[in-house]
This record gives sequence, C-alpha cells and structure tokens, in this order.
Amino acid sequence: MSYRRFVAVGDSLTEGKGDAYPNGELRGFADMISHGLRVAAPEAMYANLARPSVRAHEVRRDQVPQAVAMAPDLVTAVAGINDAIALAFPRRRVHDEILALFGDLRRALPDATIVTCTLPDLGHLSAVARLWRGRVHVLNDAARDAARAHGLVLVDLEDDLPMTADELALDRVHPSPLGHLRFARRFAQALDVPEPDPSYLARRPRAERLYRLYRTAVVAPRFITKRVARDTLIAGQPPKRPQLEHV
Repeated sequence: MSYRRFVAVGDSLTEGKGDAYPNGELRGFADMISHGLRVAAPEAMYANLARPSVRAHEVRRDQVPQAVAMAPDLVTAVAGINDAIALAFPRRRVHDEILALFGDLRRALPDATIVTCTLPDLGHLSAVARLWRGRVHVLNDAARDAARAHGLVLVDLEDDLPMTADELALDRVHPSPLGHLRFARRFAQALDVPEPDPSYLARRPRAERLYRLYRTAVVAPRFITKRVARDTLIAGQPPKRPQLEHV
C-alpha cells in the first residue's frame, strides 16, 4: 500500500514530544511514519497540524478543516489526552466530541484512510498516569466506537504488550524515542506500509542526548503550569508542519 498525501492531527503526542532530531526539533511517530511512506512512494507529501495542549474539540474545530482542505489520502488523528488530564472531565461530552471529530473527517474524506489508536496503560510506570487510568479508558472506548462507526483503522495499543520504562520520556507522560518508534511501527503494520528505520536511535551524539535530557526535564513544570496558562501555550506554538511538503 502507498499513500501520497499524509496529514497528522492531534496534540503533543502527534507533535512528537519526547523525541527529537539531532538539531532539537521534535520528531515523533508521525514523522517516522512519513519516512516509511516515502520508501513506498518517493513523491509522498506530509503535513503535521498537531499543537501542544489542545483538547478534542479544538482539534475538531481548528485542525480538521485544515486537514480536509489538503485532500489527504491518509490521516492520523489522536485526541483527548488533554481533556483527560484537565481538572474537570465530562466523560460523555469528551466521548461524543471524539466521535464527532471522526465523523467530520469521514464525511469530508469518504475515500481516505483514517487511522487512530487507543492509548497504552502507563500505570505500572507512572504514578501520574495511574491518576488518569479511568479517563484514558473513556478515550479508548471512544476510539473503538469511532472506528466501528466510521470505518477507521484502529491501532490498539491498550491491548499491546506493556510499555517499558525505556519507552517513556522522563516526564512520565510522553513516549521516549523508543516509545515513538513503537507507535510508528504499530501504525505502519496496521497500514501495511514500510516500518520506520530505527537506526538513528543508535547514532545520537552525546551532546544531542544531553540536550534531549534537558528538553524532557523541563517539560514537567510546563506540563503542570499549562493548566493555568494553557491558552498562552497554545497561542505561542504554531503547527510543526502546517503545509503539505515532500518528506
């Protein structure tokens, strides 16, 4: 299978938080998928509209129309984790918003392949994640319901092998480079496209590893602060790849 116009929408997970290129720019599972797509289709193009801190209704309101306008043949969409970590969590409203997000995508892109995933249970690795375990189950139920209702490709990471400590970033929330690689491989397998080349993980120079450690270490205080200054963080962070470009 080959795809030529790939658009990713979502939050900091899709943006690539927890992983970085040697120059410090975020990479993540969506970028890894795009490089696999290029193997099958050298002319493949890729846009990533994800932004940090956004909730499901904001992905639907702001990113879905932009994605549709690009006429993609492949869309990945993962949303809801920022709803789950908010102080208030209206379960039914979030569930319905996720279904509506995918309904909008399917109606506008009836022939596109649309992919989402369930989220892994990180409770065995993170005390913070244990606090949100029930809420994450709501998100996963919504992803499964959306897949059935709208003909999505579902990557079921909740029922996958448990993630290891090495696959979780130091903030204990986002995947590490190895974690993003796991996500990307599972998406590639579900799509029947070439899996990403993991060789760059073994070539990370010491200075870049230290820089990644610094980036990850400062995520945690921002992660807590964003509950107070969330709008400021969103406004100050444009999409990482707002236009379709060759991979």
